[in-house]
Amino acid sequence: MLEGPAGRFGARGEAQSLYVQDPDGNTVELRWYPQDVTE
Repeated sequence: MLEGPAGRFGARGEAQSLYVQDPDGNTVELRWYPQDVTE
């Protein structure tokens, strides 16, 4: 893991995200929008 989890703001509102690096060296953001979760 390169960074996170951390709060971020984007087009869909508040989110939690973290950054990882894949085997080829690309940085990938994993983002979760808590307000979109339905129980």
